[in-house]
Parts: sequence; C-alpha cells; structure tokens
Amino acid sequence: MKLSDLRLIMPSYKRYQMSSQPLGLYYIKAYLEKHGYSVTVTDLNVQPLHFGNEKVVGVYVSTFLFNEAKQIIDEAKALGKIVVAGGVHVWSDPDSLREIGVDYLVQGDGEISMLKIMQQLDETNYSQPKPNTPVFINPVEDLDSLPIPKRVKYPTSPVLSTSRGCLFNCSFCSTGHIGKLIRYHSPERVVEEMGRLRGQDIAILDDLFTADLKRLVTIQKMMQKERLDISITIGNGTRIDLADRERLKTLKRMNLQKICYGVESIDNDVLRACNKKTTFEKIDATIKRTKRMSIPLTVFMIIGLPRDTLQKTIKAAKWVEKEGLTAFWNVATPYPRTAFYDWVNRHGRWLIDPKDYNNYGGHFGKALKVVFDTENFPLHQRLAVAERLSVDSYPLYKRAATLLLGKVGKSKREMLAWAEQSIPTPVCRALFGSGQGEYLKKEARK
Repeated sequence: MKLSDLRLIMPSYKRYQMSSQPLGLYYIKAYLEKHGYSVTVTDLNVQPLHFGNEKVVGVYVSTFLFNEAKQIIDEAKALGKIVVAGGVHVWSDPDSLREIGVDYLVQGDGEISMLKIMQQLDETNYSQPKPNTPVFINPVEDLDSLPIPKRVKYPTSPVLSTSRGCLFNCSFCSTGHIGKLIRYHSPERVVEEMGRLRGQDIAILDDLFTADLKRLVTIQKMMQKERLDISITIGNGTRIDLADRERLKTLKRMNLQKICYGVESIDNDVLRACNKKTTFEKIDATIKRTKRMSIPLTVFMIIGLPRDTLQKTIKAAKWVEKEGLTAFWNVATPYPRTAFYDWVNRHGRWLIDPKDYNNYGGHFGKALKVVFDTENFPLHQRLAVAERLSVDSYPLYKRAATLLLGKVGKSKREMLAWAEQSIPTPVCRALFGSGQGEYLKKEARK
C-alpha cells in the first residue's frame, strides 16, 4: 500500500426519507485499490460520520445534498484534510464548492481523476493545491477496464450499473450534458457481475439499459446459458421509445419483476417544451403494450414542467387512474445549468433564492417544496395538486382527479380554503406554515 489514504463519503438522504446505495464510490474504491491505495467508503445513510488518519477526503455532492455535503467538508477542512468534491453539482455550480474551501473538483467519472489527484499529492508530499481549485475531467472510455466493485450488504436490493451517459437531452436533466457519450459494459462483464449476485433481485441503475437491442439480447442469452438465478428491476425511468415488443420480450426472459417509465407528462406541448422527443400517443401505446404482456410497471410523473397547467395535470391524473397505474408524482425543480433552469429565468418566477441549495430536493419524497411558478400555473394551484398527488406515493392519485376537477377556475381564496380543508397531512401543514404558506395566504386575501 502507498502511504496516502482516502476516505470517500456519501452524505445522508435522511432529510428526504430516502436512501441510495453509493455504487459510484465503490467503483472509485476498487479502482484506487487496484493501484495500491487504501480507501474507505463511509455512507452516512447507514453509518455515522467518522474521520480517521486519512489525508484526503472525497465527498459526493449533488445540488439537493449541498448543505449536507458542506457540513462534511467543513469538518474535514477543520481537521486539516485535503478535500475533493465529485458529483453532479461540480458541473452545476463549481464556484459554490470553491467558495467553501474544496481543494479539487472531479466532474463526471471519478476513477481516473481520483487516481491522478492521489498521484499528484504523492509527488508533492501533500502540499496544499493552488487556490484556483482545479477541475479534473477524465471520462472512462472502456468501462470493462474498471474492476468489479466489492458489494457491501444493504437492506435493499443490490444495484448494478451496466452503462454510463445518455444519448438524449431532456431540458430538466443534467445527465445528457455531463455524459453525452454513451458507454457500455460488455455483455460478458455484465453477466459476470450478475453471477456474483445469484439468488437476488438486482436493481438496474442505467438510464438506457434497453437502448442497444443487440446487446440486450446477448445479455439475456448469456444469462440463460449461465442459468443465473436472479431477477431484475428497472427502476430509473426507462424511455418510452426504448420499450418496444422485442425489448419487453427480452426483458421478460431475464425475469423482469418491474419496469419504471419516465413519462413525466401526457401533454404533447409539455413534452415538446422539455425536449422529450416522444408523444402521448407513443406513451399510451407503450403502457398498454406493457400491461398486455403482464409486466408490472410504475410511471414517473412531473408536476409543473414548462407549459404545464393545473388542467393538464388533472388530465394526466385521470389518465393514470383510468389505466390503473402506480405513479410517483414529483414537483418540477429546475437545476442549475439545465435548459429548464434557463426557461424559468425567462418565463417563470422564482419563489426561493435559486442559489440557496437548501431549497432543492423538494421534488420527491416527503420534503415537498415548490420553488417557482408561472402565470398559467400559479403557486396555490401547484401546492394543491402536488400535495394531493405526490405525498407518500401515491395511492392518492385515485381520488385526485375527482377532487381537483371541481376546483378549476375557482378563486385563489376558494382554492386555499379547499386545500386547507381537504389536505390535513403533516406535509401540507408544514407547507402552509412555511414562507410559501404565508405568501399563499397573502395572495388569497387579494
């Protein structure tokens, strides 16, 4: 082992009452250990924060976890550690990380960049880096060159990533900007890794697991040949246009337990505004096809995307109910440097300081928060429909369309009164007790 040691830290998601296995950190750990470094992964979702004798600390930073990450960074810096930040927020707002004292930034894939940083620190005997906080960008072209990460036991299903990047460019997503080039693990590598997870249901993390049909079929045939006793769940939001009959048949042969679709909206104008490159007609056909093939499915829906309105959201809720679907309803949240963020600057009204990242993350889970509105879909309507559709997933959608249908066209005062009487949940009480609630009440009195 070289003298330098590294601790990689995943901030806690507990504020949002959710968690996610930090597979990316375990990839970095495996790669650096292959090159002789000692690496520890600390996941604050399942273990307390602890610093040891390591000289370098790496922290994963997403925008909605910025404040949690900042606390870790502050503690590490106070102990004299050299701090490296990686994750999507490095692309979104690198200056915010420089301002809190981060020494190195890693954008995109972390394995090669982290190795170069450690080697550089070895050569300089851990002298402090230059004040400009350099950004390392080193995409991994051959994913099979990365060692298979060692699995740590989690209470949830093991996760598997078989590709990186995205071919598409949805306006609300950063993945297409950070990793435009799609890269795949070979079928042989995928099946080898699956073989280490026999007897379990594997959660596939890929955005585009079904994109390459030839590769998908090859993986399925190799799984069959190896007689792998596993099942798979595709839970990250498969694209509608990548779920034709042939792909679904192949997935069924792979013992598919459930597939999740990133529907977002059923309004064609909204879909165009978000650059989804699909239509409601294609969405509806794919949903019906999946149901005919007896494949369990869930749809992801977003409230308040560009050109969305209350009426369009109600129509979507009625469609979800008509199709008997399980739906996860999220509140549209524009992240820095996305096209959606720019759209809100031009056409919307921020209800929070967009640079206060503590306000982010309210688009999912139980931390519901509306951060912007528009003239055609004002705050009081967004709050009412979001509370009905998004809290706790979501069986509430079965009543939402009926409850909301009679409220279209009502005054702000009437809408507020209805919402306060009809939504007696802790989340709603928290909302109406917040700054947003005060604004809403002020608007209703006008």
